[in-house]
Amino acid sequence: MTAEACLREDDLFALMGGELDDDAQTRLEAHLDRCEQCRELVAWVARSPLLVPTPSELAWAVPEQVATAAMREDSRDASAGSLPLAVTDLQQRLPPGWQLGRYVVRERIGAGGMGVVYDAWDPALDRTLAIKLLRARSQRHADGRARLLREARAIAQLSHPNVVAVYDVGEAVLPDDSQAVFVAMEFVAGPTLRQWLDARRRSWRAIAAAFLGAARGLSAAHELGIVHRDFKPGNVMMAAGDRAVVLDFGLARMLVGAEPVPAVVQPLLGETPIAGNVTQTHAMLGTPAYMAPEQRGSSAIDGRADQFAWAVSFAEALLGAHPFAQSDAPSLAVQLSRGPVPRSLRQLLVRACATQPSERHPSMFDVVDRLERVLQRRAVRRGAALGGSVLLLGAWWLGRSPAVETTTPCERGAHAMATVWNDARRATASTAFVGAAPWLSRARTDVVAGIDAYAERWIEMRDATCRAGSEGSIGADQLDRRMMCLTAARTELDTLLAALEQGTSTTLAQAVTAVSGLSDPAQCDRDDALATALPEDHERRAELLDVQGLLAQAHAWERAGAIATARELLDDALARARRLDEGGTEADARTAWARQAMAAGDLDGAQRELIAAQWAADRVHDLRRRARAQIELVWLEGYFRQEFDRARQIADEAARSLAELDGGDPGLEVVRLRNLAWTDAQAGRPEQAEAGFARALAACEHTPDCRRDELLLRSDRASVLVQLGRLDEAAAAFEEVRVATEAWLGPEHPELAAVLNNIGAVARERGDFERALAQFDRVIQIVSTAWGEEHVIVARARLNRGTVLADLGREAEAAESFEQARLVFQREAGAADSDLARAWKGLAGVAYARGELEAAREGFERALELETAVLGERHPSVAVTCTNLAMVEVDRGHVREAIALHRRAETILREALGPEHPHLVVVLDALAYAQAQADEPLAAIETYQRAIELATTTGSPNLAQALSSLGTLELGVGRTDDAREHLERALALREDPGQQAGDPVFVAQTRFALARALPSRERRRAVQLARDALAALAPDEPLAADVRAWIDDAKR
Repeated sequence: MTAEACLREDDLFALMGGELDDDAQTRLEAHLDRCEQCRELVAWVARSPLLVPTPSELAWAVPEQVATAAMREDSRDASAGSLPLAVTDLQQRLPPGWQLGRYVVRERIGAGGMGVVYDAWDPALDRTLAIKLLRARSQRHADGRARLLREARAIAQLSHPNVVAVYDVGEAVLPDDSQAVFVAMEFVAGPTLRQWLDARRRSWRAIAAAFLGAARGLSAAHELGIVHRDFKPGNVMMAAGDRAVVLDFGLARMLVGAEPVPAVVQPLLGETPIAGNVTQTHAMLGTPAYMAPEQRGSSAIDGRADQFAWAVSFAEALLGAHPFAQSDAPSLAVQLSRGPVPRSLRQLLVRACATQPSERHPSMFDVVDRLERVLQRRAVRRGAALGGSVLLLGAWWLGRSPAVETTTPCERGAHAMATVWNDARRATASTAFVGAAPWLSRARTDVVAGIDAYAERWIEMRDATCRAGSEGSIGADQLDRRMMCLTAARTELDTLLAALEQGTSTTLAQAVTAVSGLSDPAQCDRDDALATALPEDHERRAELLDVQGLLAQAHAWERAGAIATARELLDDALARARRLDEGGTEADARTAWARQAMAAGDLDGAQRELIAAQWAADRVHDLRRRARAQIELVWLEGYFRQEFDRARQIADEAARSLAELDGGDPGLEVVRLRNLAWTDAQAGRPEQAEAGFARALAACEHTPDCRRDELLLRSDRASVLVQLGRLDEAAAAFEEVRVATEAWLGPEHPELAAVLNNIGAVARERGDFERALAQFDRVIQIVSTAWGEEHVIVARARLNRGTVLADLGREAEAAESFEQARLVFQREAGAADSDLARAWKGLAGVAYARGELEAAREGFERALELETAVLGERHPSVAVTCTNLAMVEVDRGHVREAIALHRRAETILREALGPEHPHLVVVLDALAYAQAQADEPLAAIETYQRAIELATTTGSPNLAQALSSLGTLELGVGRTDDAREHLERALALREDPGQQAGDPVFVAQTRFALARALPSRERRRAVQLARDALAALAPDEPLAADVRAWIDDAKR
């Protein structure tokens, strides 16, 4: 044909059969770009159930190339036969060396209807792989490429020996600056099944063995809810040992997407139209020669469509010709009866090729089972003909062959789990740890053992659920809901395995705890585990399963530390759940999204979705989901927003929701009690917080695999003991947690570093600065070994190290540690970050200790600006920085500015934490000092008294500081008796072994002040106090000279 001529019949069938050369293909596509009539003609043929290619057309390589020209992004008319997504222009070749993600293109090795395939190299793992390149059709569909990427990632989770392994999915920029989605997959060195069949004559047994492998691959995909939609001999590769490997799973669906596609259907070659023009609103997916009848219309598609395509391909291979190529062809059963194909195989194929899906085999699992039996029976018969000894061997082998299926449908949980967790996957998971840091060697064993145990629990639950359904103890709807819940749990495991196989240090570090955090299969035994009621509509039910799958994937990625990936999946799940309008699943999606939003600092968005999650749960009277959303709200209101009364009210509502549940929910009750306890801790009620954590620990004993939660709660309780000033108990509690964590995860695991950090913090509070420094140095060593010197967590540990170095008076080292942290935060987070503010505060504190007041002021002001921008003007951290800056201003002589800053800090804390919070003690003490410096002693005494009263009622560890400061001031204004009383109390607190030791200089100041306040009759004690003070002071300490002079005077 010429570029100007319209399509003839032979052009049309050459196009559909992929028989055009490149030049003819290019000319035809150019014509289709201009000719609406020809585009409509192609669309009609592609959808016609009456037109089937001839046998010569069955070797086509690019059956959907028409999409390239007719559906380009710049097409002026996308209404006729267009698809929402199309493959990248097949004439565009990527140059050798072009980078797709981390992969380097070497050469183009083929093109298919789904995309262009390149031979590529992975420099990170030094291996050859295949890259398939796909591309969104139009910017009009803003979510096209994102959806393509998400679905490709879902397919990447499919791991089976008879499915091509997908290593990675990503986006890259092409030479024309457009964005493209690529799939990096296993490079299979071998022919396609089509080429393998054409290479030489094959026995029916050899052909059956190849198609058995392909059937196993399809069955594995269907177990994960993935339908191929375009199975054909060209989409199967024959790897070494004649192993059939199925390609392009689900890509046909991805290329079409979710948007209804209008296609005007015109009569072909003068035929009479039926009722005029017809508008079809479902895109045709697949290759017409192998397509199931339901794919040509608007019927819902499931795995039985793949079964039809597989059976047609199998029959074609046996016959040497397409079984339905001629309209007057005899029945398939008659055609197959003319050769050596056994009757049982003929029956299998005839049923699989039934026009109505309901008349085919129930599933590809059943097809695999039947075909294995066909092949096994023939092998036994052949063995019997060869003699008794071979028959005996055959019987022995038969008892052990995996091809013999002796299980009932309710004993197939192991088979279903094997699609996700099998010997190959176990080896891959183990290999991910090879070459990793030595501290991960232990994790490899624990992870594999943990997944083995999880798989056993899942199998047991799946088979028990099946038996309950078959025995009638649960209804069909209950059975469906529980099986869908188990499918989601298996998807979560599959996703976690995919994350582990990436082998990133963050993922591997969290592997053990991620496995222990997998959703418990036992929860699927509950009737509300998935949804209150399943939609009757097949497509809505499939969408429900898709959303649950996204949530399961997001949970797995979150546990693996891939927060960005989890958030992307949750965005998709939430959008689809809103459209689906199924109460239970909508509540799940909103709650999961809100949890991530809280972690990201989007408190308003989190609150909005949690309230909506309660409404969604209420619509379907789902108390469990309502309670889950309420419990997350307790954390948001009590911990983040510090709306304590509101948090307690919601916690009570959640308790009532759980109480109405049959049997309650121990797992949710643990979380509720923990969130409520932290609310009390934040509100300055440490006694109530300690009691709350104790109750949560007791509840934890009634939940499965409580080890991680128990360690977390024990650490929580120890933190409150610090707040109560019970430092010895806190130190002992953290040490117990350290021993348990080390026994579980090993002595070099990063999670142990968190415990060591807490031990260091307690040591600092006790005044044991050397021990604290040793702990923080150990934290830095562990975390930097795991994640590198420049990791943010290492930088946070350096902040703590700098604080202790400053306590020890090693200002130069402290400044270096703070500066190292600041550079990391500046690079990783940019200008607005609360960690960066902490680094500036550390540097400012060192400058203040050195007497560098301008540098101190600048540092605190930078920190205040950052915290105000990131946390808001009313955040408690802003109050602390105001107080620090005020102390600098006092020393600079700007006392009025200092008092104003202290007043601002007091207002913030009162509004944020309430008037009885112990943090106010520090601010009031500093305010009183500023008032004294402003020559307002009476106002200062009154403020000190308020601080002491509050510290006494709240158990604040700053009580001794306030008492000592008040006593010193009273001594200066002549109130000697009051001063002596307050200084005696302060010193008694500091010398109590159960209390924190405090700053040695501060203790020395208190002793010296008390020595001066004692009456003359206690001169001997006064001199001893002064000598003790002098012994604790460095020789160059300014106070030391005053103490020596006083002692000299006292001796006279």
